[in-house]
Amino acid sequence: PGSDHPCVQSDDMDQIYEAYASADVLVFATPVYWFTVSGQLKIAVDRLYAVQRNWGMDAAKRDTAFIMTSGAPARTNVNTLDWYNIFEQIGWKSLGMALDTGNTEEARALGASIG
Repeated sequence: PGSDHPCVQSDDMDQIYEAYASADVLVFATPVYWFTVSGQLKIAVDRLYAVQRNWGMDAAKRDTAFIMTSGAPARTNVNTLDWYNIFEQIGWKSLGMALDTGNTEEARALGASIG
């Protein structure tokens, strides 16, 4: 891994690493898939481990927000919240969550508070 690309894998994730390096805030957004985050989001976050491992924990830290949508009433699994809250345990700061409540104002308010 190099300073621009923390992972030995050279693929489309390099574009995410580049954006990640300049981001102040990470917004994790996903539909509900089987009561939790989508596999695509989970894989991307798993690949961010290379940032922490090769750029250092302080370089990996970010402010975060979490948005999760659903076509059904709130059905977020507690494991999903545990998945998101792990970031606070490693020193990232949560700016808030807008979950599958059907209340778009909650998501708009969260976005406004970030921007």
